[in-house]
Amino acid sequence: MTLIPALIISSLVTWFVASFAQSILNRESQRFGNTIADQLAITSADYLVNEDALSLNITLRDIGSRGEFEFAAIHDAERNLIAQVGKPDETHLIFTRDVTLQNILAGHLRLGLKPNKTPVTEIIIATLVIFFALGAGFGVVVWFYGDLFFTWIIGRDKDGSTEPIQQEILHQDICCLIIRIKPDRLIEAHRDKLANACLLYSGRQETHGDDIMITFRSGQHIQNSICCALLIKAITELLPGKLSFKAGFDIGENEEAIRKHAAYLAGISEQQLLVSQRIYNYHEGLFENVQLADTHHPIVGDGEVFTAEESDTLIRNQALQLCES
Repeated sequence: MTLIPALIISSLVTWFVASFAQSILNRESQRFGNTIADQLAITSADYLVNEDALSLNITLRDIGSRGEFEFAAIHDAERNLIAQVGKPDETHLIFTRDVTLQNILAGHLRLGLKPNKTPVTEIIIATLVIFFALGAGFGVVVWFYGDLFFTWIIGRDKDGSTEPIQQEILHQDICCLIIRIKPDRLIEAHRDKLANACLLYSGRQETHGDDIMITFRSGQHIQNSICCALLIKAITELLPGKLSFKAGFDIGENEEAIRKHAAYLAGISEQQLLVSQRIYNYHEGLFENVQLADTHHPIVGDGEVFTAEESDTLIRNQALQLCES
């Protein structure tokens, strides 16, 4: 019974501290979101006026990669979507700005900031559980091993090691994209456009014989892989001459195995991007501007290979921008 006042006081203090911390987080989130929205509205004005969709996409992806913003979109003055990263959510703190240049409305900006919430109830429950657990454990140790406990407190080793801060989180699985474009003489002069497409979606490009292998390990690596492939496909359709495009895509932890399977999918492709069943199993709720459809192929069973296609004009607009630059 003597612990009841201590428990009540501990719960009240915990609730007060958690509520105070939440109010501070809310103010800081509002201040941070307004600052970034103001800066982004200024920096994107020139790109929007010059219809530089590629630079707008790169700018929004840079904002999204920081982790605080889960949604960002820029529309022109007629509210047509120009660039977007992520999806809006009801829980986001939304910040809107008019993008102007010399007092002329060029477009509109929307940012969705991930809210910082303090789980007050969970903290109080966790505090009580920890309080009881520590109290019981400390009582048992003192009752049975008091002398040894205080000896350990005085003579314990104070040397500790600090874990290094990880700069980039890499996925255990790797996305492997194999692309074959023929003839070489027509594509050779435009390889810089393919390199820019890889850079836009954070891919690492290598050459294996006639194959272009692009790997993705960080961020939204599955969506980036498919968007990169569809962007390169759109570029080949815009370039002069008749180009053959074949692409295959797979995911896994064994890079050599998935490279071979992606190369196999590219070999049976017919002017399309073929993805494995593993990719299809991931796709639910993952893609905004991509559709996966079952593909019927004479040497592959049903439900084993799927075709990836864009469902809006965003990737096509990116391809036009890259071909014009």
